[in-house]
Amino acid sequence: MRRSLTALCIIFLLILACRNQPKTSQKMLPPEKMKRIMYDLLLVESYVETDTTLLTKASSMQDQVFRNHGLSAVEFQKSLFYYQEQHELYKQLADSLSAYATAQAADKLKVQIKLNLDGHHFKDSAGSIWNLKRNR
Repeated sequence: MRRSLTALCIIFLLILACRNQPKTSQKMLPPEKMKRIMYDLLLVESYVETDTTLLTKASSMQDQVFRNHGLSAVEFQKSLFYYQEQHELYKQLADSLSAYATAQAADKLKVQIKLNLDGHHFKDSAGSIWNLKRNR
């Protein structure tokens, strides 16, 4: 009797241990793809925050992001939930997203500065226009 009770406890603990494991059989998006999708969703959110007329279109803009990446909102949400449950993976994803966003912003700033310089003017963050005509 004691032996069967011990075996039953071990089986019960194994079942609990397996239940708490992440469901890796589900198709999860790889971190690189998640990072790019999350970045695009952050861009949509920032556009909507700066232009409230876009507020009514926010949902369709998010759906467009998902279509551009070839997945549905449900697929994205399942993967996001998976990453959120895996705290270390989620931290790595968040750090990667932060670095990616910083790099993208720096690249866009470089392009904007080049375009403005080629146009012989530069508009600073305060809105002042500086004439920077170059001798060619």
